[in-house]
Amino acid sequence: MSLSSKYKQLAERTESLLAQECERVAGKGALGSCIRHSISTPGKRLRPVLCFAAAELFGLPLERVDRYALAIELLHTASLVHDDLPALDDDDMRRGHPTAHTVFGEGVALLSGDYLIARTFSLIASDAGLSSGVRATLIELLSDVTMDLCEGQVIDLQTDFGSSGEGREEQLRICHLKKTAVLFRAAVVAPAIIAWGGRGGAEEAAMGEFGLNLGLIFQLRDDLLDAQEGDPEGDGLSSVAILGRARVEAEVKELEEKVLRVLDPFGERAAFLRELCYFVVSRDR
Repeated sequence: MSLSSKYKQLAERTESLLAQECERVAGKGALGSCIRHSISTPGKRLRPVLCFAAAELFGLPLERVDRYALAIELLHTASLVHDDLPALDDDDMRRGHPTAHTVFGEGVALLSGDYLIARTFSLIASDAGLSSGVRATLIELLSDVTMDLCEGQVIDLQTDFGSSGEGREEQLRICHLKKTAVLFRAAVVAPAIIAWGGRGGAEEAAMGEFGLNLGLIFQLRDDLLDAQEGDPEGDGLSSVAILGRARVEAEVKELEEKVLRVLDPFGERAAFLRELCYFVVSRDR
């Protein structure tokens, strides 16, 4: 099966899960409408696709990770709803659609993000297909991700990346790790935890390294595309503005090599994950 066919299949599986979630909140008034608006906004669904791909790598039926794949996408969506708020990134559009707060107001948008975070943990806590120990491990994993997202956003808010002060390159890397890469890591680590009953060992460590590095590639590629499309390179959190295009491109190449080396021990079983790496490196949006 080609990358595009496989990706489409797994993305459609995610859309089906999101559609069920939309139905579940249909009777919740403005809150439910805001949630449906946010989770139905078109997207790549890359994080749940990565989760499904990692599940296949470890021989898990996709049904075993359905709830977790949905949870990771809901947590990602919650982070976007909050990031778009006027107090944070203050964005009116997301993926070509009006952001939640521009349609439903800041209060409802804020609370819908909170609801989605709570729903993330509810999905895992109520997953009868997992042992209590695995559920606890996954809840701890997603708790750490949520705290990292908050810390990364504060760094973004409080660091003047447009200045030439010392330490901004390190702050930039920490911000990218916490705002982007940790979600990629969580997407691929969880299937290893589930497959090995909470004792992922070497497989979990390998997936953790894979996810973090792929997440960094994703963010750097975003910055390169923004610069290519004419966004002001000195405005906001831009690795191109801080490091320069040539250095960012070199770092993407170095990270790609690291990602592929991590997958070497898995042989042909990791073919789709390799293809996803190539997709992230070369994507045009």
